[in-house]
Amino acid sequence: MIKKAVIFDFDGTIIDTNKLIINSWQHAFLHFEGKKRDEKEILKTFGETLEYSMKNMMPKIDTKKAIEKYREYQISNSEKEIEIFNGIEELLIGLKERKIKIGIVTSRLRNTTLKYLEHFDLMKYFDEIVTCDDTVIHKPEPEPALIAIKKMGVNVEETIMVGDTKFDIGCANNAGIDSVLVSWGMAYDLDEMSDIFKPKYIIREPMELFEVM
Repeated sequence: MIKKAVIFDFDGTIIDTNKLIINSWQHAFLHFEGKKRDEKEILKTFGETLEYSMKNMMPKIDTKKAIEKYREYQISNSEKEIEIFNGIEELLIGLKERKIKIGIVTSRLRNTTLKYLEHFDLMKYFDEIVTCDDTVIHKPEPEPALIAIKKMGVNVEETIMVGDTKFDIGCANNAGIDSVLVSWGMAYDLDEMSDIFKPKYIIREPMELFEVM
């Protein structure tokens, strides 16, 4: 079926926030534990909500205080440690020219999602944005993606979902949406991409999305 909509993940797919996220975690670890952790531990949290990850990563620390310390670093360093991935804006322009509806489904808070989109002047490309503030059920469950397609007025067969983690792929697959894994992120592990986490497609450059659509 011809695709009428694309749902994008945000972190690691549209915006390269990897450095900022890793450094924010290390800032919290240094404060509460006195040392940094292996980056591989942090990468495994990519795609989860921050609250969920904090409870798992630092169960003995008050989650609210841990999140405050994490965000302390993000607030001070976000603008100098994030950038848009090469080719993403060209892809968004091409989708708009083809009258494709574009959405975001992210586990990030709405306020920082909008802040980063506005920073790179990308808000104009998106028809709908679903964040962790919009649902109590998160990726890899299907609800966030289903909310997005309902808002965009399309159905699952007409939609394709793009992300960089197993949580994005699981969300798409659970919703019955064609899933696309991007290889320019840091968080994907093909050894984990089995069963419900196995992507239908893998792309290495943003413009390759048109080939799978």
